[in-house]
Amino acid sequence: MVKVKEEKKIKFPTTRFGIVEVDEDKIVRFVDEIPGFPKAKRFVLIPHAEDSPFNWLQSIDMPELAFVVTDPWLFFEDYKPIINEGDLEKLEVEGDLEGSLVVLSILTIPDDPYKMTANLKAPVIINSSNNTAKQVILANEDYSTKHLMLSSS
Repeated sequence: MVKVKEEKKIKFPTTRFGIVEVDEDKIVRFVDEIPGFPKAKRFVLIPHAEDSPFNWLQSIDMPELAFVVTDPWLFFEDYKPIINEGDLEKLEVEGDLEGSLVVLSILTIPDDPYKMTANLKAPVIINSSNNTAKQVILANEDYSTKHLMLSSS
């Protein structure tokens, strides 16, 4: 007889999406606080829409807290973040980085969408092998917290 792994679900309230139910193994746990949000340690990624390049990084611990995030390479092909060894150790990264790390940029979306910016200086790094995450500050001087994403022309 084959034993089927029982998936545990968790339900939590959000201000944007109402009550959300996710598999417990989809929860991303931050190893350090996101600056300014010490109570928010557990998050889930919620797609913005089907085929959208954007996701919501929704806090489980703070119903009102959700960041719009994206894969930075979709908008910045030459992005080359250098993540320091200490951050990788905190995330318990072992072996091949390529397959286990997810890099996300937090977006700022003002009323004028052409002024939308991506934080390339401090990406969120997720180790998908253990669902730990950390917002890191890159040593790269080339990046800032407000890179324009769209051209107005």
